[in-house]
Amino acid sequence: MKLFKKFAIRIILVVTLVLFLVGCDQATKQAAYKQLKDNPKTEIAGVVHLQYIENDGGMLSLGSKLPQEIKFIIFILVVSVFLVLLFSYIIKNLRDSLLKHLALIFIFSGGLGNLIDRVFNNGNVIDFIRIKLPLIESGIFNIADFYATMGFIMLLLTLLTKQKVLSQEKDISI
Repeated sequence: MKLFKKFAIRIILVVTLVLFLVGCDQATKQAAYKQLKDNPKTEIAGVVHLQYIENDGGMLSLGSKLPQEIKFIIFILVVSVFLVLLFSYIIKNLRDSLLKHLALIFIFSGGLGNLIDRVFNNGNVIDFIRIKLPLIESGIFNIADFYATMGFIMLLLTLLTKQKVLSQEKDISI
């Protein structure tokens, strides 16, 4: 009974966090649609540029020239299967660190946010943010893309931290 209760609490926490993150993503996309769709670019402090676009490809419009059927298979079916598997892993795996769990939840939430767009927006994702720094300029992205990117960075940090711990343990045992 105690294990079931722990599992139920885990599901509730994960689902609550995912709903919050996806809700924020969808709210910003709706705001972008209402405020930016028919307006020119908006600039904030010369760094953040807001511009409404609908992206029918992947990151940086990768795959936008593919036939609709292929885009459906890749961006909806494959992503859906990946998200189901990822959610199952997040819920079932109790041994990972908190940082790794958060990383996976961010990746899942970003993927789900963009999948919702594709399903309800004719295969398109709403993008509206571009960062322009003196030597760096990003492509146009959205909050879901930010979640996925941050999740991958966090995941890399967990892997690097684990490698460092393993190498230290190896040095100690010699």
